[in-house]
Amino acid sequence: MTFVLLGSTRFKNRFAWNKSLQNAGMMIIAYTMGLSFTATVLHEISRHLPKMLLMTVILVLFSVALAAILTRLTGGDFLTMLMGTVPGGLSQVVLLAQETKGVNVTIVTVMQVMRLMTIIVMVPLLLFSPIVGAKHSNTLAPLAGEMGATTAAGQSILINAALFTLVCVLFAWGWES
Repeated sequence: MTFVLLGSTRFKNRFAWNKSLQNAGMMIIAYTMGLSFTATVLHEISRHLPKMLLMTVILVLFSVALAAILTRLTGGDFLTMLMGTVPGGLSQVVLLAQETKGVNVTIVTVMQVMRLMTIIVMVPLLLFSPIVGAKHSNTLAPLAGEMGATTAAGQSILINAALFTLVCVLFAWGWES
C-alpha cells in the first residue's frame, strides 16, 4: 500500500485492481466476517441493539464534525475528508472512495491507514499498560484447542484455505461474465 501511495503521487499514475480479483477479495472478506455470526452472537446483538444504534449515530456525527473541521483546516474536499474519517473496514472504505466521483482516493487511503495503524498500536499499549492495570489470562488456550481439533480430524487448514480461495475467484470471474 505504501508503494502504491508513493507511486501514485510521484508518477501521477492511477493504479487499479483487476475487478475480478477485487470481487474475489471482497467475497473472502465477507465470508470471513460471516463466520463469526452465530446464534449466541445474534442474541447478544439483540440485547445490546439500542446501545449499539446510539453509539453508531454518535460515531457518524463525530465523523461528520471531524470532516468539517479538517475541511476548514486543510482546504480539502469535504467528501474526501468524510471518507477519510468514517470508521469501517479499510478495504471497503477505499473501494467506496474509488467508486465515488470527486474523492481523492490517495488521501482517503492515507487517512484510513493512519486510523488503522493508530488502533493497532494504541489498543495493545492501553490494554497492557499500568493505566488499565488488569491482569490478563492466556486467551489463546481455547483457540489452540480448536485448531488442534481441526488438524486432528485430518483437515489441513492450508488445503481448506486454498480451496476456498479458488471457489471465490471462480465465482467472481463467473459474476463478471
